[in-house]
Amino acid sequence: MCQLGGLADCMQRQRDVIGAYVGAAESVAQGVGEVFKRFGTGHEKVEEGCLYGDLNGRVLKDAHRIEDSPQRAEWTGEEGFGFDSQEPFHCTARFRPAVAAFVESIAEPKKKCAHSRDQRPLPTAASKLPMLDLINFLPDECLQEIFRYLPKLQDRCACAFVCTRWLMLQSHMHQQDFKTSAVKSEGSLQQHSECVRLVGISSDPKKAHNYSTALQKGLHHLPEVQQGIVPIVSGKDYPGEDKPRVERQPERATMRELSQSLEGRKASDVRLAFVALGTLSYGGLGKLTIKGGAALNGGNGVGNGGLLAIGNCCAALRCLSLWDCLKVGDEGLQAIGNGCHLLENLDLLKCPKVGNAGIKAIAKGCPLLSTISLDSCRSVGDEGLIAVGKWSSVMLSVAVSNCGLVGSNGIAAIGAGCKKIKMLKLERLNVSDEGLTLLGEHCKALERMKLANLQGWTEAGIISLFKGAGLQLLKSLSIFGCLGITDRSLEEVGKVCRYLKLCVLSQCPKLTDEGLKAFMQCCPCLVRLQLQRCNAITHKGLLAALILCQGNLQTLRLSECNGVQDQGLLPTEFQLNPLALKSLQILYCKGLGNGYLAVMGHCCPSLEHLNLSGLVDVTDEAVMMILQGSGRKLESLNLSGCIKVSNVSICAVAKYCAKHLTRLVLDGCCNVGDPSLKMVAIECKALEELDASQTAITDDGVRTLVEARGPFLQTLTLSGCNFLTDHCLSLIEQSCPFLGALNLKHCPHLTHVALNILESHLLDCVLLYG
Repeated sequence: MCQLGGLADCMQRQRDVIGAYVGAAESVAQGVGEVFKRFGTGHEKVEEGCLYGDLNGRVLKDAHRIEDSPQRAEWTGEEGFGFDSQEPFHCTARFRPAVAAFVESIAEPKKKCAHSRDQRPLPTAASKLPMLDLINFLPDECLQEIFRYLPKLQDRCACAFVCTRWLMLQSHMHQQDFKTSAVKSEGSLQQHSECVRLVGISSDPKKAHNYSTALQKGLHHLPEVQQGIVPIVSGKDYPGEDKPRVERQPERATMRELSQSLEGRKASDVRLAFVALGTLSYGGLGKLTIKGGAALNGGNGVGNGGLLAIGNCCAALRCLSLWDCLKVGDEGLQAIGNGCHLLENLDLLKCPKVGNAGIKAIAKGCPLLSTISLDSCRSVGDEGLIAVGKWSSVMLSVAVSNCGLVGSNGIAAIGAGCKKIKMLKLERLNVSDEGLTLLGEHCKALERMKLANLQGWTEAGIISLFKGAGLQLLKSLSIFGCLGITDRSLEEVGKVCRYLKLCVLSQCPKLTDEGLKAFMQCCPCLVRLQLQRCNAITHKGLLAALILCQGNLQTLRLSECNGVQDQGLLPTEFQLNPLALKSLQILYCKGLGNGYLAVMGHCCPSLEHLNLSGLVDVTDEAVMMILQGSGRKLESLNLSGCIKVSNVSICAVAKYCAKHLTRLVLDGCCNVGDPSLKMVAIECKALEELDASQTAITDDGVRTLVEARGPFLQTLTLSGCNFLTDHCLSLIEQSCPFLGALNLKHCPHLTHVALNILESHLLDCVLLYG
């Protein structure tokens, strides 16, 4: 209350404050009675202004016991408050003069009396009335009018942390609602000039006034602003507590960005308002991430009221991410657009109430917006994307996924308006060929593009997309679930995108060997190629395409391509020159076995990463052949699910890959046991990560492993090993001091007592068991 007494210089002691509020209550009751009639019973209940919804602090019987008073300085963090936070708070023009006059009468200094104030008795009303919490009987408009006379940020924060009602009222007041002392008197002007001088700007009153006006209007054309001279934001070094709130927002170049992430029950409007006001003295938040809320853990959730607080207090906000925020709507985004003009990154995931109006407000109010991601926002349509194309001229990245109302018009507007865009992701949208054509004509700076499960586009649309003047600088292309990808359309892609380095083709059933060969021949810069579920491509077409790639391809990934088989393949049929492949990944390709791997082993001498997961037909013979030709430089080997691989293959790994191998995965190789693992532990001096899940390893094999490589192992996975006992746990504890992760799940012979002891000793290790 002493902080609140700073509203007027005449209030020097607490009893004068109490007397003034008693008089205020009488004045309001007599002179502004119509305000109470207007609000009715909604403001007659004291519990709506209290922390816990009861009559906290109505009578202060003991002055030293104030833990139940709503005027306490501490904030307990209660999430509920007694008014609808989504409703704006403005004093009606009819009552504002009366309320202003009432507050001015309190704040206006009185002439000095002959007698000292300390000797004056309390007002008569104070001696007759009990010490009630009369200020919380005032409606919200009256309290906000009082708060407008708090020039210092310290005073505002003290009032805001009294109770949740005062907190939300403060956070919903715009920075321009507070009366500053910049132009009231000579003393206040000198004080304002001193604040300006402290931040490095001339203390000349004229320049100081121009600087303040420029900041308030959002203009940054003054020489002092262009030179990057900004307020100091550190709480230790920043003495200008009397500066207006708007001058506390530093420039991006020298701002210390503050970030905050709220998840689950922690995500609420009250907590968000608390964060917004608490970071105000440091320039406000720079990055805010909100995940879940009411939808995930039964909390109150973040709504428009919380974003209104952020919009009023965090003008320096640059990144905003809202995930699973079911209560956030257009009003919240409009508050961000009106207050956070430095916003650059907007990420919305599963926000069903956000519509075109909110996206419009962001696009129009945030001219620096360069990245926008909309995923599963069912109320956003073409109108919102048209606004983005119109106002966001510096847009660099656009991602729109699973928004049912977005169609060709919105995508065309993005292409026509955002000419600097470099990354585009369109997924699960209803886009026609016309929309794709406009993208190809205007997006000349596009470098990365992902098109997935788009309804309504055909082979002609893809050809028109890549025939335009744009997309010539494209370096990364990912296409998923497209029936329009045929041999002809893919050849057109190769002719236009001469600088393409990464190509991902998934679920393209009409693509055959001829189209793949033509594409590879037209892309000399291609470095990475990924094919998934392209069942029309065979082993002959793939090997022919590798011959035509001119030796620049470094990564080849085949996943579930059932057309690549060994049937009819002879190792001498293809004479491949040595390829530049460093990573070969062949995953779950049914029918692929020893023949294809033997061919690849002879032409990949520089191979560093080999992944053969899920190849159930691969035997020891194929593994040994590929290791003989490509195992000298191998750093990572994954044989998960190769059930026909035995100790013979693993001994070959220890022989050919001893120098550089750091990671070995043998998950599901049930025929691998102690003999080969002992050899790997002794020969592979660089081994740091081993996965021997569901193998036949025993305590004896673990002993040899940890004695040879224990001090160097970082990750060890032994889940599903049925032959391990508690004896191996003591060996791991003694020999693996730097182990970071240990997985012992589904080991039936390990007891919980031994596992708990191991966990207590390996303090820096993530232990999984059960």
